[in-house]
Amino acid sequence: MLRKIIFRPFTFVVILMVLIEAMISVLPQQAFGMLIDTISSSNTDLTKYIIYPFVKLIAQLSDLPLMTQLFILYLLLSLISLFVSILRGYCVTYNGERILINIRKKLFSSLIRSNYSYLNTLTSGETTLRILSDVENVRNIIIGPINGLIVDLITVFLMVFICFRISAELSILMLIPIPLVVFNSFIIGNKQIKISMLLREHLSSLTSTTINRIKGFLLVKLFAQESKEDEQYSTMLSKYFYQAIKSLKVSLAVFPLTSGIQIVVTTGLLYVGVLRVQQHVLSVGELLVFIQYLGRFYSPFVNIARFYNSIAMSVVSYKRLTNTFLDTERNRDIVVNDVIPSAKYTDAEALTAIEFDDVSFSYYATGSSSNVIESMSFKVMRGEKVSIVGDSGKGKTTVLNLIVRLISPQKGRIKFNGIDICEYGTNYLRSKIGYLSQNNIMYNIPLIDNVRYGVTDASIEDVIRALTQVNMQHYTSLNYLHNTMGEGGELLSGGEKQRVAIARLVLCNPDVILLDEPIANLDIDNAKCVMDLIFRLFSDKTIIITSHQPLAISYSTRSISV
Repeated sequence: MLRKIIFRPFTFVVILMVLIEAMISVLPQQAFGMLIDTISSSNTDLTKYIIYPFVKLIAQLSDLPLMTQLFILYLLLSLISLFVSILRGYCVTYNGERILINIRKKLFSSLIRSNYSYLNTLTSGETTLRILSDVENVRNIIIGPINGLIVDLITVFLMVFICFRISAELSILMLIPIPLVVFNSFIIGNKQIKISMLLREHLSSLTSTTINRIKGFLLVKLFAQESKEDEQYSTMLSKYFYQAIKSLKVSLAVFPLTSGIQIVVTTGLLYVGVLRVQQHVLSVGELLVFIQYLGRFYSPFVNIARFYNSIAMSVVSYKRLTNTFLDTERNRDIVVNDVIPSAKYTDAEALTAIEFDDVSFSYYATGSSSNVIESMSFKVMRGEKVSIVGDSGKGKTTVLNLIVRLISPQKGRIKFNGIDICEYGTNYLRSKIGYLSQNNIMYNIPLIDNVRYGVTDASIEDVIRALTQVNMQHYTSLNYLHNTMGEGGELLSGGEKQRVAIARLVLCNPDVILLDEPIANLDIDNAKCVMDLIFRLFSDKTIIITSHQPLAISYSTRSISV
């Protein structure tokens, strides 16, 4: 999946641009060497230069002196090299950002369409941050400095080819230290990975602690733990700083050795090169080409050490993202469609809204643990008000999740209006069964969009009518409707958030209402108001309540124990 996203058609255009830049970037030095040889001696053999055939062709088409032609050629090649470098940079960035958009889009789409059980494992902030971090690490391969490293490595191979055409002796001298440089780079790179892993763990711990303590600030204040938290956070910062400095020292260790090798090689190359120039084996221009190439020759190998950690982490992130995509494919939600089965039920079944027929369910693999629900059977008639009661953890919420097909039973059948829910498309089923969950979810979007989240084509008049019905008339002004209520609806009270959730149900107008602990977080006065409101607005609907509170249970006509 990820490979298909990355290797889109334009990616091959980018690869072509990388090759063109690498080839063109070695040509200005050739023109410079030929120019120097032309100035210093008229008898120099210019055929060793790879651009000689091109220069010869220009000379046949132009009456300008060779020196002038070489000046112009050097200028043009330098400008073309600059232009191609800028164009390659633009193409790489454009393609990379497009790939990242596609990765994020596909990742979000895959996650949002995963099943309930899988998404429940991803609710922690650390997991979300890890996935986002993996996307950014993959970005380093596609857009970051690693991309430039690839250009440099291709350029090195071209320079080696050119240098051997000029002088095999000096080329071998230039290549001798490469194993030592590469070995040094990889030794330091491996150390850097180990340190970086610890550094990331410390950073993850810092991030997690910051988020948890800020979100749970009330606990810190109620127990007067500010000083203790401050001390612990300072300790964590010290550990992070220690690893950061250690990482810096390891990164810097590669430069003295590599620079020292480069100085020694340059000195030796100059010495041998000058001797060969005096012996008329090598021209001054050819020696200068070697010196210019040498300045760029070792930089990719130095950068391998610098980016080794980034490369390794990007590869790890790529594998983890690939696994995430595979996990989402394995944990796909029930296929969402708009299937509406034709009526195939008896007159008795026509009166049944919800029916459980010998239903068993477990959140674990078969045989690994006892079932949360074991051989459960019951019927809820149309218009009936029923409560599901039981101790915490006994499966009350699980019953509601089964009804709307967030999860599927291992055994038995569940019917809606006399028809197995497996015959319904989930879009249709969930449009007919409204669900008021324990935690009223509100996104950081305008209030009007929160209310009509399930009915996006609802008009502003419909939203105002729904808010009025739930006694939130003071929020029906345009100023309130088009403003956000903060992250998670933090600007609203618990009772107001509950009313917004009820307003959603009013707009959706389902046949069955599922209430999961509807008054768990409300005081007694607000709880009674909310229950009165629900049963007034949906008096003609089938209502199933899960609760262990006597007030909520008292609104039902009968109870089912789990």
